[in-house]
Amino acid sequence: MLRRKQPNTVTRFIGYHRHYNKQNNVVYASAFINDKNKRYGEISVYDIDEELQNNNVDKIFSIGDKIYSNPPTPARADLLVSEIEKIKLDNENLFVETSLLPISKHCNIKPFPSDDSKAIAVALELAKISTLHLRRI
Repeated sequence: MLRRKQPNTVTRFIGYHRHYNKQNNVVYASAFINDKNKRYGEISVYDIDEELQNNNVDKIFSIGDKIYSNPPTPARADLLVSEIEKIKLDNENLFVETSLLPISKHCNIKPFPSDDSKAIAVALELAKISTLHLRRI
């Protein structure tokens, strides 16, 4: 089965204001941690290369709105895959796994640790390399 091509940029949709600071333009590590991430060993992100190339920011946020049951999605954290791949966890670099379905934009950052202290360390590194984008109102 063919996978979707490896993206250059992925985004993590942020559904809660407490996961970022718009005054300082900062994404908090909490945007990358939840029990599901630790249980399944991955962080859900989305390939946004096509939307960025076409300068279609509204379409990016509409993807996030489909994910959260209480849209509109207020923010997103964009990450360069090349930067994600520089982060190490127990001597293993993180990587982005694309969907098995070529039409799906869903990807996962792997591996994500179940151990709390390691999960926080990885989330802090991801937050450092993230670029916050707020929804235009």
